[in-house]
Amino acid sequence: MQSPGKFYVYVYLDPRPGKGLQPIYVGKGTVDLDRASYHWERRCVNPFLQKVLDKIRAAGLVPQITIAAYMEDEEEAFAMERDLIAQYGRRDLHTGSLCNLTDGGQGVTGRKWSNQQRERFFASLTPEWKELVSQIRKTLWQNPEYREKQIAKIHKNAADPAHRAKLRAAILKSRTEEVRNRISVVMREAWQSEDYRAKQAASRAEAHARPEEKARKSKATKRLWTQKGDSIRLAIKAAKSTPERRAEASKKSRAYYENEEARKAAGEYSRAYNTPEVRAAKAELLKQRWADPEFRAKMLAKRKPKASVN
Repeated sequence: MQSPGKFYVYVYLDPRPGKGLQPIYVGKGTVDLDRASYHWERRCVNPFLQKVLDKIRAAGLVPQITIAAYMEDEEEAFAMERDLIAQYGRRDLHTGSLCNLTDGGQGVTGRKWSNQQRERFFASLTPEWKELVSQIRKTLWQNPEYREKQIAKIHKNAADPAHRAKLRAAILKSRTEEVRNRISVVMREAWQSEDYRAKQAASRAEAHARPEEKARKSKATKRLWTQKGDSIRLAIKAAKSTPERRAEASKKSRAYYENEEARKAAGEYSRAYNTPEVRAAKAELLKQRWADPEFRAKMLAKRKPKASVN
C-alpha cells in the first residue's frame, strides 16, 4: 500500500450544539508526529484556540479533527493551509471562525526552542491544567485502539537505530548534574511506595515475557559473548580470585549450609534438577564440545601448567 504522504493538513471542528461543526483551527503536520491531536491533548500557546478548547471540554465534548489532505511536498501542504485559512477566515481579523493567529504557511518543522522559551512555557502550566492533561491521557490510554497505536509507535522507534541514537544524544545532553540529582531524589521517593514497586515489577515481567523481547535479549547476549567472551571470562575469574572475594564467598557458604533448612532445600533442588535426562544432556554437550579441536586444545593447554606444578 502506497504511503498517503509525509505531510498533512488538518482542521479542528467545533462539536458544540448550535456551532454546526464550524472550523476553528487549520494546521499542518507530519505523519511521524501526531500534531493534529497535540492542541487538544496538551496546552497550546494560541490563547484564542485554547479558550475555545476549554469551552468544548467544559461541555463534555471532543473536537472533531479532520485530515483535509496528505501530501509528499511540504510546500504544497503549506499552500493548502494558507488557502483554507483564507477560505474560512480568522477571528482576530473578524473575517471568519478560525482561531489561527497567522495566515499559515510559515511552518515550525524542525523548530528548536531556547531553554528560556521552554522554561517560560512549562512555568505557565498551572497545576490544574497538568492534572487535567493527566486525566485526559489516562482516559485515552484506556482505549485499546489508542493504546495499541502508541505501543506500536514505541516499538517501531525502539527498533530504529537512528531514533535510538538521537534519543540517547538528547538524553545525555539534558542530563546535567542538577537534573541527575533531581531525578535521583524523585526515584528514591517513588521506590519507597509498595504500589510503585509492584507496578514496576509487573511491567518489567510483562515486557520480558514477550517473545520478541526474549529473542532480542538472546541475540544481544550471544553477540556480546561472541565478541567479548574471553575478556568477560577473565574479568569474572579475576574478580572471584581475590582473597577478599574468596573469603566473602566462603563466609556466605558456611553461613548458608549451617542452616539445616537451607541444606535440605539445596539437596531437594539438586535432586529435582539433576534428573537422568539433564545429566544425559550435559554429557552429550560435553562430548560435542570436546569434539571441537579448538576447544580441546584450549582445555589441554590449561591442564598442562597444573600438571607441571603437581
